[in-house]
Amino acid sequence: FSSDIGFLYSEKVWSAALFMADVNQPDVGLKYTDKLPIMVKLAGAYRIKDLNIGVDTFYKDNRYGISIGGEKTFDTLAVRGSFEFGKDDLRNLAIGFGNKLTDKFSVDYAFLYPFLGIKGSMGTHKVSFGFKFGPTPEDEVADSRGEIGRLTEEIMILEKDLKEMEDENLYINRKLRMMRMTGVEREIEKKKMMREHYLEGLKYYNDGKYNEAIAQFEKILKLEKNHPQSKRLIEQCKVKIDEVSTELYNKGLEEYTKGNFEGAVLLWEKAYELTHEDVKIKDALKKAGEELK
Repeated sequence: FSSDIGFLYSEKVWSAALFMADVNQPDVGLKYTDKLPIMVKLAGAYRIKDLNIGVDTFYKDNRYGISIGGEKTFDTLAVRGSFEFGKDDLRNLAIGFGNKLTDKFSVDYAFLYPFLGIKGSMGTHKVSFGFKFGPTPEDEVADSRGEIGRLTEEIMILEKDLKEMEDENLYINRKLRMMRMTGVEREIEKKKMMREHYLEGLKYYNDGKYNEAIAQFEKILKLEKNHPQSKRLIEQCKVKIDEVSTELYNKGLEEYTKGNFEGAVLLWEKAYELTHEDVKIKDALKKAGEELK
């Protein structure tokens, strides 16, 4: 068996590596002893924006060589070149390019030409094709963002439900306490509760949070079922919900027509938050979500 060892050190723009092969000098001979010599390689690289420059040296069995190369990228195209020289007849030139045609398909070409050693050689041409299977990193990032968005939305819904439950429990406890009161004392407590819910409902209404406002006014109706102001404000909230959701839906259609699917989704999500029963908005969100995949 053969043992190799390597070390790599990397910073933001440069890196260095040391590699030793056949450290134990394995015997590969069948009848006679034939030990492989140790090979030592030392390499360094420096990156400047879209340009990579590298130097590679090796020493093996009293032979040595140095290779200097670089790669320059232009969007999806990469141009490469290197020159290798060393002891004996080591003089090699290599040039080539690589092109990423799609996220899953790329092609690479290289031309290798020996200046010394092999006589009458016109060089070697190498072409390779690369195919990637499975999701691309961009797809995985998009899926991750989608999952983060979904989880965030679920957390917001759960937090909202929790707050509503806490408010409802507080309302019930306070109502039970009021029910234990008698006469004028009970009526005073009821009016206090109605006033608090009415003020809270008006605040939600002025902030454009019409569903929350409706919830407050409905609590007043549980205390006094024929309270006219609360009934009137609930109807006004429903009208506002219809107006705002329609406006958001139409703006979303405009963004969708322009090809701005993310902008359309944001507007339709706001509309859907107002009315969860609008099938038209739900279908629009589903369609835009498919466009973003």
